[in-house]
Amino acid sequence: MSEPVTESALRGVKKAIQDFVAPEIRDLKGEISKLNTRIGGLEKLSDTQFRAIRDQQEAHFRALMAAIGESKATMELNAFKMVSALTERVAVLEATRQ
Repeated sequence: MSEPVTESALRGVKKAIQDFVAPEIRDLKGEISKLNTRIGGLEKLSDTQFRAIRDQQEAHFRALMAAIGESKATMELNAFKMVSALTERVAVLEATRQ
């Protein structure tokens, strides 16, 4: 007995899809795979660049903190020198009054 026309037509459509669409899908999968590889490389590159920037910022921060510490020490030393000088002057003035 022969198949109905609709089943034959469906098989024809299915074969056409397999013949024309399936290779395109395989090609697209290959292109997607290449893009994924490229994206992975770009992610590694950006991670490396971000790490370098972060390391540079940390170095600048440490240098800034060292400069602040040095400035604070200088200010404390200058304040001590001024207090010492004033203490000497007061001592001289007190000695001359007596």
